[in-house]
Amino acid sequence: MAKELEHEVAYYYDLYPTKEDLMGVTSDHSTLVRYLMEVLTSFFDGQICAVYEKLNVYQTDYYIEVPLATDTAVMN
Repeated sequence: MAKELEHEVAYYYDLYPTKEDLMGVTSDHSTLVRYLMEVLTSFFDGQICAVYEKLNVYQTDYYIEVPLATDTAVMN
């Protein structure tokens, strides 16, 4: 059973698809993103960081905020 967090913010866009979610991508775009993920993962190997694909990033805790949707992101 899922545990509810007391101070968790439920964003509207985490529960419902955005325009970007409903839009398809070309095979060239997918190939480039996969290649970039491999290059970044290899480049940052052994460092304390994470490489993400299609990460929604929120700048505030406003529940109707539109996320910044990145193809790739490196976080440390």
